[in-house]
Formats: sequence, structure tokens, C-alpha cells
Amino acid sequence: MGPDSVSVSSWDALRAIGRRPGAGARELAASAFRSEQAFGTLAGRLVAQGLVDTDRRPGHGRRFEHHLTQNWRAAAEGGS
Repeated sequence: MGPDSVSVSSWDALRAIGRRPGAGARELAASAFRSEQAFGTLAGRLVAQGLVDTDRRPGHGRRFEHHLTQNWRAAAEGGS
């Protein structure tokens, strides 16, 4: 899977996460011009595809932090 095989919405979300690793859904949704709910649904699909990791860290309440995975980085750089 490479950058050409993701939708425009997914690409926007991945770029937003790449620019702001560790950001929460509210901030990323605004960057990707999506509602928070739409971004959450999209992020769930990206997690299922192995392109994004989300985690919760102490002190942030229910907020998930978003990070690109090594799978995405390898695909974006022309790997498999």
C-alpha cells in the first residue's frame, strides 16, 4: 500500500497526523477540514489498516494521541 492507494480524505488525515504527531482528534479534525466525529471514524479505519497508532497517555483524560506507524512511513517512502 502506498500513498497512491489511499483516498483524499485519508491522505489529508495522514498529512495532518504527520505534521502534528501526538495531537488529539479535535486538533487533527480542524487541520484536515473534518468534523471531530468524521475524523474519528476515518482515524479508526486508518488504525485498522495499520497506518496510524492511537494511544491514551496519563494526564490527557479520554484524549487519544495519533501517530503514523512504521507501515505508513515505509509505504510513503516507496516500500511495500
